[in-house]
Amino acid sequence: MKSPNLVSVIIPCYQQAHYLDEAIRSVLAQTYRHFEIIVVDDGSTDNTSEVAARYAGLCCIRQRHLGLPSARNAGLRASEGEYTVFLDADDLLLSDALETGVNSLLAEPDCAFVYGLCHFIDQQGAPIPTPPHVPVEESHYRALFKQNYIWTPGAVMFRRSILSRVTGFDQTFTRGCEDIDLYLRITKHWPIRCHGEVVLQYRKHRASMSMKKVNMLRATNDVYRKHQQEVRGDLELEGFCRKHIFPRIVLQHPLAIRLIAAVRVRTRLRALKLYFQKFRQAD
Repeated sequence: MKSPNLVSVIIPCYQQAHYLDEAIRSVLAQTYRHFEIIVVDDGSTDNTSEVAARYAGLCCIRQRHLGLPSARNAGLRASEGEYTVFLDADDLLLSDALETGVNSLLAEPDCAFVYGLCHFIDQQGAPIPTPPHVPVEESHYRALFKQNYIWTPGAVMFRRSILSRVTGFDQTFTRGCEDIDLYLRITKHWPIRCHGEVVLQYRKHRASMSMKKVNMLRATNDVYRKHQQEVRGDLELEGFCRKHIFPRIVLQHPLAIRLIAAVRVRTRLRALKLYFQKFRQAD
């Protein structure tokens, strides 16, 4: 039996100890006080576990590096709450996020999850322009095939019972899109709702965006290939999947491989530049 109205906030962390303290403190500052925090150190070589250990009562799980979906599932297995929030280690909850989520789920007993809106922040935590985020009111399953308008799982509060029924995240999606895959598996059978409140500060990393685009291209292909099997007989969604699937040979073409390699080098050079900038500032 899960604890009634307890919220489990699961924070997977890989090499982001420098952000983790802020993320934890954003949970501790919640107006809703009936929560537990579970940090999953996904094989980090930084001081992630040490940061988590500073907080009494916080549960920290350490595993070898298996990727984000596995880390989230590990936290889910260790959780005791009726409701679940997956907060990325570099994002921040607004102070009323949990209260808003719980009240919304209590008011909508048929909903598998509710989600809210986000504001973007930069690497240092300063606000940056956020695109318009128009809530979707109905037909979520069909709408999510066209766009992941939920943006990030940290803005979502799930019913733990539903996560158990769909067996959590698909751990094969290590390159990304594990969230949209989960949303599709849920919304095919249960309703969801946007409560329309801003609940999260979503950190955008300029240094990693190029590499993320390449990984997301591959991951998006994987999602459409997987769910193409689920929509057989629905001509509209079948056609939509076919239109968005690249032949595997395209992503394996030598030019594509060279592009991916070039993006990786550029990303690493940017990270190295940031490191030396911090080193000079320390002197």
